Amino acid sequence: MKTTGFRLAAFAAVAIFCVGLGSVAGRSQQVVIYSDPAGIEPDTPLDGGCPDGIEDRKSDLCAQWKAADAAQNSVVWSEKSFYLGVFGAAVGAATLAAAIAAALYARIAAHQAERSADVAAASVATARDLGEAQIRAYLYFKNASYELSKDTISIILEIGNSGQSPANQVRLTSDLTVQEVGGMPSHPRVLTYLASDKRQDEAQPVNSNSTVLETVYFFWGLGIPSQDEVRSSDHLKSVFRGGNSLLFDVEIQWVDVFGATHKFQAYMDAEVGPSPTNNRKRRANKGSLDIRTRDTMHRIMADQ
Repeated sequence: MKTTGFRLAAFAAVAIFCVGLGSVAGRSQQVVIYSDPAGIEPDTPLDGGCPDGIEDRKSDLCAQWKAADAAQNSVVWSEKSFYLGVFGAAVGAATLAAAIAAALYARIAAHQAERSADVAAASVATARDLGEAQIRAYLYFKNASYELSKDTISIILEIGNSGQSPANQVRLTSDLTVQEVGGMPSHPRVLTYLASDKRQDEAQPVNSNSTVLETVYFFWGLGIPSQDEVRSSDHLKSVFRGGNSLLFDVEIQWVDVFGATHKFQAYMDAEVGPSPTNNRKRRANKGSLDIRTRDTMHRIMADQ
């Protein structure tokens, strides 16, 4: 029994000793934790920063937050500046586009105005031309005939005016060709001919809706034969006196009341003596002439 008691006492002493060692070890580990290598003393207060809107220059954490806030604000304003720049560029582009559109519209409007002015001017000119065309003089050859004598061939022209105003400064330019036509009826041919120089004659004015008679004379030895003729005079004179075909080339020119000059050309011919194309027995000293012209108005007036 004593031995057992002794053992219990010893065991209790050992247990007390171990608990004591554990307490000492815990205290020693707590001291090591406060002995931080950064050199912070256990009694140094922690840096808690600073509230918003308050500066604390002694606080590193406050300075760091201030720097972070400034950087964030800089990013925000940079983004706003970017969008403002984009908006400004868009406004500038829109302004440029509007200016270009305005310039194009002005150009189109000017072009349209020019075209309108041209159309108006053309309309005025057309109206003026139509008015003048209704009023001005229109001359034509109503009839033409010839007369023959020993040394003279003449052409008698009846000149008409179908216009509403007189024709002034009337001038005739004409020439004569006398031919001797022979051969067969199916194949007539010119055997010889005689041509005159062109001559010019003043004619009387022709009032509106009236006619006048003008006679043009071709005298032997006066412009006939032509100055360019080299054949003998006796031969040519026999053609002048005995040719069986006459050709006249007549141009008439006049000035209307508006000061405009007009003219047209007509060709007149007649068979005056026996030839393969007619049944005449002798030369006719007078007769009518056939009138041919390319002038449309002359043909219309002559047919009325």
